[in-house]
Amino acid sequence: MKSEQINSQINKGFSNTLLHGNCVELLAGMPSGSADFVLTDPPYLVNYSSSDGRTVPNDDNDAWVKPALLAKGNPEKPVRTIPDVLEWKYTGNNLHPTQKPLCVLTPLIESFSNPGDVVLDPFCGSGSTLVAAQQQRRRFVGIELSKRYFDLAEQRLR
Repeated sequence: MKSEQINSQINKGFSNTLLHGNCVELLAGMPSGSADFVLTDPPYLVNYSSSDGRTVPNDDNDAWVKPALLAKGNPEKPVRTIPDVLEWKYTGNNLHPTQKPLCVLTPLIESFSNPGDVVLDPFCGSGSTLVAAQQQRRRFVGIELSKRYFDLAEQRLR
């Protein structure tokens, strides 16, 4: 995505936006405080391949780690606590090799953000975090490197 396109999205407040590209580059163009909550599942750095041969982009190198993942601040404990272990209903990973079920993402979004907040997923894959955010009346920003998974996420959000 070109810088003028990023600036256009910044001016719109990055609300309900799906961006195709490198998250390190795109995050650098976002102003501080653009997101209220970050929920993501970055590459595992193990060169993962599913049983049917699908892979995860950048899972073979750590060049993205330092510039993409920085935690700061002292977040408050959630008003609505979540259990230590969440029930996990396997989805079959039909859309993405490491697809997460909505039933795992939804309680995290409910507990750590409020309706209207912006949820950021800089490694959004097929968009499960964005779908869960949308269903919980949160705004979202998703970034995906792979055109294949970007297109799947875009279809799911329609």
